[in-house]
Amino acid sequence: MRTRRNVLLFGAGTALAGVGVSQTIGGADNAESDDGSSGPPIANVAVHASDSTTSFDIELAGTPIVGSPDAPLDLYYWSDYQCPFCGRVEEDVLPQLLANEIEADTVRMPLLEFPNIGDDSLTAAVASRCVWRQVRDSNPNAFLRWHAAVFDAQGEPNSGWANRENLLEITADVDDVDTTVVEQCLNGSWKSMRRQVTEEKMMARHNGISVTPGFIVYNPESGEAETITGAQPYERFRSTIESVQNA
Repeated sequence: MRTRRNVLLFGAGTALAGVGVSQTIGGADNAESDDGSSGPPIANVAVHASDSTTSFDIELAGTPIVGSPDAPLDLYYWSDYQCPFCGRVEEDVLPQLLANEIEADTVRMPLLEFPNIGDDSLTAAVASRCVWRQVRDSNPNAFLRWHAAVFDAQGEPNSGWANRENLLEITADVDDVDTTVVEQCLNGSWKSMRRQVTEEKMMARHNGISVTPGFIVYNPESGEAETITGAQPYERFRSTIESVQNA
């Protein structure tokens, strides 16, 4: 179990999009560790929605965005739920980004889909968009809980762990996400959600991202952008963010 990310996500205070009301993910002030002990939240992370298109020509409609809407830098993050290198970044790097650059309002991070490994990658990507559509206006922090739960359940690529049935079982254990609504979306809105996922993947390829995980750090003020691909260490992210910020 990836405890560091769970502590961060399940214990973080999250602002409701467009409301300005702070909630605690999981409904508790402290997160419980594997041994049953509790500790203080590591970071306060806002999750919000936007219908805008950034100056980097990334459409944000339908995309969960982690961090302050007013952050000066964008950190676009394309992932595949079946990608083991994405799992490594989720475990080792994301907690540090959330606790440092994102909590400090230095960057905001749109979570974009790049299903690239197999059919179940696409199923998971479409499911993620179904979850986001359900929670974006009422409880956007629930998406991070779902996102973390899926990565925590990650198995071998194309082994079936991310098929529709298993994803719905994972969803059933995530607070504030209605499994029935997600299933209805998968059945009734598959084509539209798949189209959105395909557009996100095309945006990645258009900007030189061909593998997952893929990141672009972008400074809207200067127009400077740098790409990071693969499971790079946190120090690489920190130095790239500093470089783009100071450009």
